[in-house]
Amino acid sequence: MWIIFLNYFYELIEWRTGGGKMEELPDQLTFAKLYGCDKGTTFKFFKEHLLDAIEEAEDPPVRWPTRQEVGFVTSVLFDFAITPIDTSDGMLKPKDLEVVTVILLRDLAGHRDAELIELAAGQVLFWNGFYREHVRQTQSIRQYDVLGRFLFEKAAKYYNDPEHRFIMEHMSDNFTYWARRCRDIQRVMN
Repeated sequence: MWIIFLNYFYELIEWRTGGGKMEELPDQLTFAKLYGCDKGTTFKFFKEHLLDAIEEAEDPPVRWPTRQEVGFVTSVLFDFAITPIDTSDGMLKPKDLEVVTVILLRDLAGHRDAELIELAAGQVLFWNGFYREHVRQTQSIRQYDVLGRFLFEKAAKYYNDPEHRFIMEHMSDNFTYWARRCRDIQRVMN
């Protein structure tokens, strides 16, 4: 199973960095197909619901969320919504998070590629946020909050661009806060 994840993970990295294209196969589903909307509408949906979740949040962030953080979290949700997923063996399901943790920690341990580490951190944010209730039932939420903070902190360390480093540092500090907001959006969608 982890080989499927690694192949998907590296293909997604290639696609996000412009190195290749992820072809949409006929048997794949996207958010747009499921909900009948375009990319602009999809992005707006996640941004508006994220802003609502921030406004309604009862738990305070470590640092007050910046506009850049809101944009980053919105783009993480948007990317996962529009990325084609093969319904039979696509991305790993939340029950496979232990496998993901081993892969991320083992394979990223020596990496200094900030974009790759940021992508991994975004995936942990998505899984630990959007599927937070499921993770809570089967895994240690705290373990994945620590992993997410660690990955964003590591990405910040390797970014040369001060603005990108700033966003990654804030994402690390506010990881649990953002994971809970992703959970709030998932609740709205159900």
